[in-house]
Amino acid sequence: MKKRFLLILLSLSLLPVMLTGKPVLASGDGAYSITCINCIAKNFFYEVVTSANEGDPIDVYVSSDAVPDPGKYFTNYFAMDGEPIPQDYPGNCRFTMPAHDITLTALQQDLTAPVLDLTGTQPVKASNVLLGYCEMLEEADPTIHWMEYTGEDQRYSYLLDLNEDHTADIGCKFLNSAATDAEGTITRLPGADKITKDISVSFSQMKDSTCPFSSVTFKIARAEDIQPEPVKKYTITFKANGGKGKMASQTVEAGKNIKLPANAFTRTDYSFAGWNTKADGKGTAYKNKATLTISQNTTLYAQWKADVIALKLDDVKISKSAKKLALRATLTINGKAAKSKKLTFQFGTTRYSATTNKKGIASATVKSSVLKKLTVGKKVKITVTYNKTSIKKSFKVKK
Repeated sequence: MKKRFLLILLSLSLLPVMLTGKPVLASGDGAYSITCINCIAKNFFYEVVTSANEGDPIDVYVSSDAVPDPGKYFTNYFAMDGEPIPQDYPGNCRFTMPAHDITLTALQQDLTAPVLDLTGTQPVKASNVLLGYCEMLEEADPTIHWMEYTGEDQRYSYLLDLNEDHTADIGCKFLNSAATDAEGTITRLPGADKITKDISVSFSQMKDSTCPFSSVTFKIARAEDIQPEPVKKYTITFKANGGKGKMASQTVEAGKNIKLPANAFTRTDYSFAGWNTKADGKGTAYKNKATLTISQNTTLYAQWKADVIALKLDDVKISKSAKKLALRATLTINGKAAKSKKLTFQFGTTRYSATTNKKGIASATVKSSVLKKLTVGKKVKITVTYNKTSIKKSFKVKK
C-alpha cells in the first residue's frame, strides 16, 4: 500500500514533464524573467510566476487589482514585448515561454456608451457582450429589476423592468452565444409604454475593469408620450442703489439671452456707471443695455460715479442807471458742457431761473426796476447755484 501511494505521488509530480517534455518551475525558479503590467502570469500548477524556462506553458490573466486608464477598459487580450499574443477569444491567453526575458501587458481600449433605440416596434440588434452586461444591470442600478417569465415572454433570455412598476419593459435574447461577437436582440414590450423619458445606466458601478461600456441608454419615450418639461423662468430686478426712479423687473427663460433695458434711474450729481450683482460693486458687473444669460433670479444694483462739476460766474459791472444787467454762468460736468441744466441766479434778494444751452451757458436779465433800488457804493452779492454747487461773487454798485 505504501509503495502504491508513493507511485501515485511520483506520477503526479511527473505529469507536467509528460505534458510539456520538461519540468515546470515555480515562481522565481525559471531561467528567464516575466514582467507583468496590469496582468499576472501562471504556470501549469496555476501558480503565479515571475520567471520560467524555455518551452514552459504560461497562462495570462488581468490582475484583480489592475485599474485601467481613465476612459479605458481591459480587453482580456494581451501583448508580449509590445506584440499581441494570438488568442482564440478574450481571456483565453496561453503561450509557450521563449528563450529570453519578456514583458506582458494587458491591452486596453476606449469605453463606449451605446444607445439602444427602442422607440419602434421591431427588435433592435445588440451584441451578446452588451446583452450580457445588461443582464447584470440590477447590480449596477437597484431601480432595475429582473422579471419572471410568463406566457410568450419565455421567448426571451431575460426581461427587465426599468421603472419599478413590476411590469416587463424590454425583453433580451441571446443569439449564437458560442461566439462572443454575435448579435442578439432587445425588444420593447407593452410595459414600456408607461415610460416617458429615456433611461441611462452607468456600468461603472459594477467595478468591472473588463466591461467595455461606460453606460447604456435605453431610448424609451416616444414623441407622443413625452411631456414637455416646464420652462424655467427667472426674474431680473433693478435697484436704484441710492438713486431715484422706477424700473420694471424683467422675466427671461432659462438659457436664453436677454438685453437689459436702458437705465432709467437718476442720482443728483452722479452719473450712471453700469450694473452689478452686489450693491457695493464687488459682484458681477454689466454695462448699460448689456446682453446676458442668467440661471437664477438676479438683482442688479445701479452703480454711480460722482460727477465732477465746474460752475463759472462771469464778472459784471453794476450801474444803478442801467436799463438792464445780464448775468451769465457756464456749467460743465465731467469736463463737458452741460446742456439743459437748470441754474438759479440770486441778485441781492431777487431770484432768477435759467437753463443752460448746448454750450453749457445760462443767462438771466436783471431789469432796471431792480437796479434803481440799489445804493451807489454798496456791494451786491450775486450767487449762481446748480443742485448743491454754488458760486458767489460781490460787485460794487456804480452810478
